[in-house]
Amino acid sequence: MTWAVAAVLFPGLEPYWPDFFASWAAQQGPTFHLLLLLEDLEPEAVRAALRPYPALAARTRFRPAPGNPARNRCALLQWALDAGYTTLVFADADDRFSPWRLARVQAALARTALVGHDVALIDARGRLQRARYLARRWPDQMALTPQRLCHANGVGFSTLALRLEPLRARRARPPCPPDLVAVDWYLVTWLLRQGYEGRFLAEPLTAYRQHARNLVGLGQPPTLAHARRSLAVKARHYTALAQAGWPAYEALAQAARATLAQLDLDSAFARRYTHYIQQRLPRPLLWWEAGVLWPDPRAHPLQEESLCNA
Repeated sequence: MTWAVAAVLFPGLEPYWPDFFASWAAQQGPTFHLLLLLEDLEPEAVRAALRPYPALAARTRFRPAPGNPARNRCALLQWALDAGYTTLVFADADDRFSPWRLARVQAALARTALVGHDVALIDARGRLQRARYLARRWPDQMALTPQRLCHANGVGFSTLALRLEPLRARRARPPCPPDLVAVDWYLVTWLLRQGYEGRFLAEPLTAYRQHARNLVGLGQPPTLAHARRSLAVKARHYTALAQAGWPAYEALAQAARATLAQLDLDSAFARRYTHYIQQRLPRPLLWWEAGVLWPDPRAHPLQEESLCNA
């Protein structure tokens, strides 16, 4: 078996497991092992949900999760590398997937080493809310680069697949700081910085579930609270990349912290900032895009992709 699909399961997502497992049982494409890290769960609890899918259950492997979101994701990557898989496809256990996801990803990975793809949005009950999301911003076959992902992310763990040979050949492993929030953004950027070439597929191969823990906003204008949250996430993200070997990111981390400080100190600037993110940012927003870097209210916000020419 050369393909692995990897996910973290933890309490609270049990209502979504039937959709998750059904979509992997129905996959058309390469045969795979399903690697599940279990956080505060026992394998027997998961096997009960797998019972309707005996063929998938026979190809499912379990390990205990380290218990930290960043380290969980990196542990999945390390598991796949250590076990000798050639291809790794990430998945979130609250989402469901097109039966053609693996087949489409397999074709794409014949031409590039890393793939991200579009999502449809569904509500907590699985009803379609939007048929496409990222493809409204990103064209099909767009190159994924550190510069493209400088200020926001569009490659989540439910849309990411990669060949493992390039990473195995480099003998490099990502540091996984435990305080990271946007682990997917960090890991994809780290891989691209390691020399991976990536492409975006405009096909919605994942149904990205919208519930209390997992929202993109769905057309609601971003608020100052959204921006503050994004800026705090960005400060950690950029600091982690600087510490991983690309020191130019530290200037962006400082800009994120300075922007937060200005928003606290200057209410007039906070109002201007809110107007900017609600009226001037493209739609739909990418992840963490609401946290615009604007450390000096007298100057323009920092939005150039070239700032990530680390």
